[in-house]
Amino acid sequence: MKRPGHRFLAVCLTAALLAALLSPAGLAAAEVEIQFDGGGILVYNGAPQEPSVTVTRNGETVPAERYSVTYQDNIDAGTAKAVVTGRDGSQWGEKSFVIQPRALGIGDLSFSLCVKTYDRGIEAQPKVRVSTLGDDMVGIDYQRAVYDNRFAGVGKTVTVSGLSLTGRDKGNYTLPAGLTLTGSGQIIPRTLSVTPTATVQAGGNRLDLGSLVTGGQTVYFTLETDSLGSELINGVLISGNTPGPLTIQATSEDDDVNQDGVPEYQGGTGTIRVTILGTVGGTTDTKDPSEEGEQTALGLLDQPNLVLSGGSSVTYGQSLRFSVTGGGGSGGVTYGVLPLTGNGTIDSGGLFTPTKAGKVRITAQKAGDSQYRPRSADGVEVVIQPAQVTVTVGNKTALVGDPVPALTASDYAVSGLVGGDVLAVKPTLAYAATPDMTRAGIITIRAFGGVVPNSNYQPDIVYQSGLLTVSAQPLYEIRVKTAEHGTLTVDRTTAEPGTRVTVQGTAAEGYRLNGLKVTGEGGQTIRVTETGEGCYQFTMPDCPVTVSADFTAVKPVIPFTDVQEGAWYYDGVAWVYEKGLMTGTSDRSFSPNLTTNRAMIVTVLYRMEGSPEAPAWSPFGDVVPGKYYTAPVAWAAWNGIVNGKTAASFAPEEAITREQLAAILFRFAKFKGYDVSARGDLGQFTDQSSIRAYAREAMAWANGEGLITGTGGGRLDPGGPATRAQVAAILQRFCQGKGL
Repeated sequence: MKRPGHRFLAVCLTAALLAALLSPAGLAAAEVEIQFDGGGILVYNGAPQEPSVTVTRNGETVPAERYSVTYQDNIDAGTAKAVVTGRDGSQWGEKSFVIQPRALGIGDLSFSLCVKTYDRGIEAQPKVRVSTLGDDMVGIDYQRAVYDNRFAGVGKTVTVSGLSLTGRDKGNYTLPAGLTLTGSGQIIPRTLSVTPTATVQAGGNRLDLGSLVTGGQTVYFTLETDSLGSELINGVLISGNTPGPLTIQATSEDDDVNQDGVPEYQGGTGTIRVTILGTVGGTTDTKDPSEEGEQTALGLLDQPNLVLSGGSSVTYGQSLRFSVTGGGGSGGVTYGVLPLTGNGTIDSGGLFTPTKAGKVRITAQKAGDSQYRPRSADGVEVVIQPAQVTVTVGNKTALVGDPVPALTASDYAVSGLVGGDVLAVKPTLAYAATPDMTRAGIITIRAFGGVVPNSNYQPDIVYQSGLLTVSAQPLYEIRVKTAEHGTLTVDRTTAEPGTRVTVQGTAAEGYRLNGLKVTGEGGQTIRVTETGEGCYQFTMPDCPVTVSADFTAVKPVIPFTDVQEGAWYYDGVAWVYEKGLMTGTSDRSFSPNLTTNRAMIVTVLYRMEGSPEAPAWSPFGDVVPGKYYTAPVAWAAWNGIVNGKTAASFAPEEAITREQLAAILFRFAKFKGYDVSARGDLGQFTDQSSIRAYAREAMAWANGEGLITGTGGGRLDPGGPATRAQVAAILQRFCQGKGL
């Protein structure tokens, strides 16, 4: 125990030391620790954020009056900084904190009723609004907006997808991936619109009146004044020779395309005033009257209506196919493009290819022949939509401790450009935050600043961000190849390079593990070390590996000198000896060529069954008590496995024939409930007729199971004796075939 004086001295020293450390000079020189009271992660709120800090040294809190805190970059989302300065003006240190973007949800997005005129398409152009904080400049863009169907009507649903933020302050907000927005929409019927005035030169010139109307529906034209020698044929005005004004009435009817009671085209009327201009330069009409009379005499007919079909909208970079129906005669069809605000080309087969976004009118005319006058179809107005350009940033990977991966033009791909078009300004790539390469994490890679080539493209590029994934260490898969006659167990399914992996190999009964192999990608062999008792180890490489093993059969050691390895019956003898079903005729002999008597066969089956309790007596007078076969024969007789040579005798010491062996095994299989449906073709054996009737079915079964085959020369030898070698082989086949 310290004396009181010692304790007082210690307190005084501590106080003095603390006072020295708390002095401005002491703290300026000392290392201090700065911690944020509420943690270092905040969420953008539109205002400067100043999280409180606590300054400590050696676990002691420094009083707040000894320092001041200033903040930098603490409004917008990103990394901000708190700077701690002592009262003497010396800087003690600084600490970074994170302002995360504010998450926006479906409740922050909206758009008012979306209305468009029927155009045969489902594309919509809603004005989507986003609610943000204060006066932040944030807009919303989308990849596509569509109506639930293309027909006119109210109460429609418009679905907006591919939403992304735009504007100066978009980095302060985030949207959930895959967010879609729905709202109300309306498609109003398309009405007839006409160009009120037009001119055409006198003297048989043509004016396609269809080019002066828009609406899409069928329009009928009628002359309301004196024709002045002009003709109106299927929507085409053919001027006469007399200059002057004409009044033409355009009329259309309601057209309910889908028969739902709401017309897609609203009928109406319009007036077109056409002025027939005089001949150029004051010249007179020099047409020979006889020619006109000759043409009239030919009696040319008007062709049936010619209808031009095709879409009303196409995106720049795509094509649109047109075709005509109706008309008559053998005249060819010629397609044309009338540029309005857009342009394009159309080939002789009606394939339209846009060359400039905007509007065009597609025309078609069928030439006349000796029977029909020429015929023009009403034109079809086509809107060429600007193509959408998408910049997709690729994903990158790195390991902890690597330098920050550089971002280059190879890290993004541009889609949606047509032909040889390239971006006027290439996009810039940047990390959303400076990657921290000291720990695992995921950082977004953003693209911005690209400019489309021209007005054939949507001005706003769609940007798809990528991800930089920083991993601690790669994990590679350890695949275990299924082994026959044994199992392999690995202490893990994946591992980092350099990890020690342990494999345990367990052989099935009668087999041993002959070797273990570990192979990497490309077939490289991985070094394996045996640690004992079927256990192996290897070092994980920097690639996936496959573990395989070879289990080989272990041949039992038998003591019989008259059974040589390589003999056809060696495995059978070894198997019955190992299972205790048959023993030798002496310690060193098996006598494979000696015959087997009937009692021995029954005794083997009795042992296979586990030597169950048997009746005290058998029905056979020659099976006397006290013999090794007394109980086996009684058990077999009472279970219908043997019938005896006669009703009263079994002949236990008599050599068993091959057909008797087949019959006894057949009955034993039935007694055990095994499937005995197999049947071999006995007709292949030259001596098959010598099989006795009682054994014929059993021999067919034994042959079908592969238990009893021929003895050579096409013979089955059913009445020949079964040698001990044959019995051993047959018993092995039978037991292993039944899984015994």
